Amino acid sequence: MLDSKGKHTPRITLDTVNIRASKSNSLAAALVAAAVCSFASHAWAQFPAPITASDGTATFTINPYSGGVIGNGPTSQLSGTGLGGLNFLNQAWWWIRVNGEDIREFAIAQASPVITQPTDNSIRIEYVSGLGRGWRISMDFEVSYLGLNAARLVQRLTISNSTSVDVPSLSVFNFNNVTLNGTPTNELATQTGPNEIDFVDGVNSLYHGIYRPSNPDLIAVGSSLRNLLTNSGIDDIPPGVIESGPGNLEVASQWNTDLPSGSTRTFEVTYLAIPTPGAAGILALGGLMATRRRR
Repeated sequence: MLDSKGKHTPRITLDTVNIRASKSNSLAAALVAAAVCSFASHAWAQFPAPITASDGTATFTINPYSGGVIGNGPTSQLSGTGLGGLNFLNQAWWWIRVNGEDIREFAIAQASPVITQPTDNSIRIEYVSGLGRGWRISMDFEVSYLGLNAARLVQRLTISNSTSVDVPSLSVFNFNNVTLNGTPTNELATQTGPNEIDFVDGVNSLYHGIYRPSNPDLIAVGSSLRNLLTNSGIDDIPPGVIESGPGNLEVASQWNTDLPSGSTRTFEVTYLAIPTPGAAGILALGGLMATRRRR
């Protein structure tokens, strides 16, 4: 976890627009439009290709520049059989909302974040300008090979408030679009615990995806959860398995917390790609449980 000082120097920073609830609708619309134009005006062609982290034959690939603060977030690929293997996770990203100020949810995005690979199997994306709020935000993805072509992806978001302003109410959202066996339209979902969802491929039941957020306030499964994060209004995710499939299923978690001056909050999700019956036994290993959220 990065401290508030960090060690990387940003190449370019572009702060997102902080839209206040007290503004009129017309002004809010103008600010959103300005944010979109500002992102579009940057030379996106300068950015490198999507970045890949790997551990053995387990790989995770993501393009951290896609989308924008009011966009859909970038796509991803998670495979236990090497780069270009069957995809088990089509998207993994984060959204936030400052309650009482923001009029909608915003994707974590910046035209030129600082991107590093602390290790071969990890990717770190740092937003050193704090998305226009003076915070420091880091997003970490860490992939591990578990044997039998199974893979684990840990998704972690850390927010540090180095300003003198307390944030009494903050909502943080993790969103995953599940793709099992490379086919995104036939997943089935079952909630197997308070903080666990088991996805099964509708064609080949040997393929599983296990979603485990660490101590969320809400967890939900459905086919249109991302719309709640990308529309123009304020939305909390509805709890439980809203749709169990078969279909193109999405899963999301929500944490509601505060962010006092000088504090740090960390949010974490573990996702397991299980491609064979033998690999399912890996789930019994206690070390795979997501670590608790640190306050």
